[in-house]
Amino acid sequence: MTRYALLGIVTVTFLGYGAMLIMQKMTPQFVGWGFAAWSLYVIAGVEILAACGLHWKKVRRLSIAVLCVLSIGAILTLVGHHVKWFTNPLVSPIPPICLLLSLFGIMYLNGKMDVVAEK
Repeated sequence: MTRYALLGIVTVTFLGYGAMLIMQKMTPQFVGWGFAAWSLYVIAGVEILAACGLHWKKVRRLSIAVLCVLSIGAILTLVGHHVKWFTNPLVSPIPPICLLLSLFGIMYLNGKMDVVAEK
């Protein structure tokens, strides 16, 4: 039950961030950080696809890996550009760190459930 609750929370969060990126709420920040404006759509699309993939057992591990890479990239980008941690929660390193920890929790619970299913 815990795994599904965590999967739901992470999925909704990544879908929300992906939708926010597509709606161009973060275009000025992306360009300011040195990314091309079109990269916003690529990252948003990958986030949305990977978040949906969390609920499909065959691609769950791949989805977790992709979302971990995206979260680490977000953390490194935000820390590398000296973004203030508590001024704006949309561009703070705190949400990607929390999502990364949640993904680790999903990996742990997913592996634990796979072992139980094999018995």
